[in-house]
Amino acid sequence: METLRFKQRNRYSVEIKARYRIDRSAGARNAYGLRLFFFFPRGFELAPATYDRRGFLDQLRMFLRFDTPRFSLAELLDPDSEWSPLARLEAGAPVDAAEDVDTSRLVHESKLLGCVYKSLLRDYVHTVRESPDSTDRKEIDLIRQVATRFRRVRSAIVDQGDATLVRHFDLIDEYLSLLVSRYCTLLLHEWGDAANHLATQRSIAHVIETEEAYRRSRGFPTVPADMSSERDLEEYVYQEKMLKRYATEALFFEVSRTDTGRRTEHILYAVAAGVAMIVATGIAFFGQQRFGSFTTSLFVLLVLGYMVKDRVKDLFRDLLTRSVGSFFTVRKSVIRDRKRRSRRIAAVHERIGFRHRRRLPAQVQNARNRGAFERTLFAEDDEQVLEYSKTITLNARTISALHHRIDAVADINVVDIRPFLRHLNTQYGIVPRALVPGEGSPQRIAPRVVQRVYHLTMIVEYDSPGGTILQRYRLIVHGRGIKRIESVGDGGTVEHGTWALVDEIGDLDED
Repeated sequence: METLRFKQRNRYSVEIKARYRIDRSAGARNAYGLRLFFFFPRGFELAPATYDRRGFLDQLRMFLRFDTPRFSLAELLDPDSEWSPLARLEAGAPVDAAEDVDTSRLVHESKLLGCVYKSLLRDYVHTVRESPDSTDRKEIDLIRQVATRFRRVRSAIVDQGDATLVRHFDLIDEYLSLLVSRYCTLLLHEWGDAANHLATQRSIAHVIETEEAYRRSRGFPTVPADMSSERDLEEYVYQEKMLKRYATEALFFEVSRTDTGRRTEHILYAVAAGVAMIVATGIAFFGQQRFGSFTTSLFVLLVLGYMVKDRVKDLFRDLLTRSVGSFFTVRKSVIRDRKRRSRRIAAVHERIGFRHRRRLPAQVQNARNRGAFERTLFAEDDEQVLEYSKTITLNARTISALHHRIDAVADINVVDIRPFLRHLNTQYGIVPRALVPGEGSPQRIAPRVVQRVYHLTMIVEYDSPGGTILQRYRLIVHGRGIKRIESVGDGGTVEHGTWALVDEIGDLDED
């Protein structure tokens, strides 16, 4: 089942993550679409004349990768499993120092194990969040077995003597240990001071201490107990982030992007030049017929014709760019597999442009659904609508042939909205309070000073063979960034869901 998630990433950016299911029964091609609609009221002062639509590409960071394969804990620990990365590592580990090993396969499977282990721990913490009484110390011990069995494989690699491979396994070993510490810490945070979980909390605290002691014994720098300065803590966070990025390389693609927008512009400019030339040539023919050749009147008319041609060319160039330019692809990305770079597995086509609200699809207009207050207030001042659309075509047959365990692709889009806020002022309003009559003189209540905010409406539309998902969000912003995000349903009702919220401790869903 396809999923869509929208959240605030930091003060100035939002993240839209979609998962595209690979339908192997649908033939060679799977096509998906993602569209973002931004509705700018007058206060933002954004319009085709003041905002270059192509600048949106600089605001957008797109990460397209394989979705992490889903394994249950039992499947991951099964030594006879055909697909478990842990079982594959154990099967590929050398028995003695003289045995040859498939280095590239061991590297890939160990990185993939790090990704799967992170997802497994994250899902377990989510389960505990929803049902705190479901925690079982035996299950925690089973989860730790993954790291324990991986360390046995690492010992076999050390005996084999390949220094580069040993260094790689050390990095993954440290990453697995950090994952255990991170998510066990989150488990402790979920329970707080609950007395009915004291025994389990002590067990989990012991796990954290054991992992820290292990990293200290191995000489890894990521031991919080040994850190005293802010710089040391920064290094811890940096090391954890780099290890995570290193492990997730197993899921990423080779991406080559082509700026097709420039090619489209050149075509439109050529059309505009042709129209201008027709006008200039018509003026020249008219002048020759009317005034003859080599006359002063013809000379003046030809000069005027050249001036008109130059202006007509610029006029039609701007007109064509604004009216039909947004319907052409601005950027094309070709996705190739990292292991076999000659194999093309996906293509992405992106378009950007302003749309008049009346030309938007009916479902988008209905989703926007301004309230009576806004409809009356902005009756004579319509919003500017910027649309970003992306079409993803997956080659399901090629992906199935190269990656049997992959069943979905994750598409992560991070939009920096700072350029949208450049005209907003940081202002404050005063909320007056009434005088409360007392027994004697009236009691004065001081007015409250509140920062003024603006509403930026954003609609996300996701198309897949299984149907269409349409969600509306209201970004409450001011000159210094995003204040909060509200998920808005039909009829303007605010839905207090989890999509628009950011976890208090860490981002458990970050990929």
